[in-house]
Amino acid sequence: MGRTGSGTAGGDDYYAVLGVSPTANASSIRRAYQRLARRIHPDLNPNDRVSAELYAKVREAFDTLGDPERRADYDRRGREPPAPAPERAVHFGFAGFDFQGAEVRSPDALHEIFARRRTSGSGSAGGSVANDIHHRVRLSFRKALEGRQVRVRTMRKETCDPCEGTGRLSTGAGGVRCSACAGAGRRVLRYGHMVFTRACRKCRGKGAFFHRSCRPCGGRGRRAQPVLVMARVAPGVADGATMVLTGQGHHGPPGSPAGDFHLHVEVAPHPVVTREGDDLVCPLPLTLAEAALGGQIEVPTLEGTVRVRLPAGIQPGARIRLPGRGLPTGRGDGRGDLYLVAEVSIPRIRDARAQELIRELDARHPASPREALRAKMQEGD
Repeated sequence: MGRTGSGTAGGDDYYAVLGVSPTANASSIRRAYQRLARRIHPDLNPNDRVSAELYAKVREAFDTLGDPERRADYDRRGREPPAPAPERAVHFGFAGFDFQGAEVRSPDALHEIFARRRTSGSGSAGGSVANDIHHRVRLSFRKALEGRQVRVRTMRKETCDPCEGTGRLSTGAGGVRCSACAGAGRRVLRYGHMVFTRACRKCRGKGAFFHRSCRPCGGRGRRAQPVLVMARVAPGVADGATMVLTGQGHHGPPGSPAGDFHLHVEVAPHPVVTREGDDLVCPLPLTLAEAALGGQIEVPTLEGTVRVRLPAGIQPGARIRLPGRGLPTGRGDGRGDLYLVAEVSIPRIRDARAQELIRELDARHPASPREALRAKMQEGD
């Protein structure tokens, strides 16, 4: 069929309007029209004048190209107006669609016809990670040192007993007829010239419901219940540590494991004692005489008073190690150590006699403590 021109009397090429080539077969033309109608049909775009005008052109093109005789006449005449379309009971064919059944004109008809199938994402893994419970507890420095039994009240999702976690209860052997499709299992939807048959979404094509939603759990299969979780915090637990109680989290779907209970521990700082791994560090204030003469002194610790022997002439910052008085190692091989850091307390000397004694002491020990500093400063020369 050779064409002497292209387009209609209005200047529109019917093949270009439908987006097909002049050699397209009838099936391709019909599919092109259906694809465009789903987008620009006036009923799908109410009060849209542009869509109405576009649809009129698309319909005109399909009425011409969809009829073999009119298409042949259009191909011969080119730009000349096509012959009027004959009266037809069905304006266009939808091959593969079922035209039987009652007409449906609900407000949601178009949504059901043209709604895209949603692909569900992975969602929750259904394993323990998605069902874990996280709780934070704060302990004093001393309680963390000693260890403590912790009682935590929380809400946990547990398997619903009436539905055994399925979220559904049986309605009996006969089921309950679906009201949306009247038990047919399918719905015939018509809108304008378009007629579609599809499985009923409400009953998923079964025509009846054989289960109903479980009311106690709202169809979720699990119910939140208050529970008391007991956890033993090991002695010497560190700030930021996490204890995991396996299987103490939310219950999962039937056949999947329960989640875990994660107890995150915060340890409040001590006003004096600090922690270095498994060791404890505590300042040791000393008088001038104690630091100079040494001897035995009593020192308060977290576990009571201990007697410590000081070496004579101990310098500020020097550490005295007390083995086994630190934190439990967690390896089962004992405890860390306690380090006492010497801090010399210099008194304010105001009376003349005390000042004289200090000067006498300085005269007896004339060596300057800055000599070593001066020597190191000159090492780079």
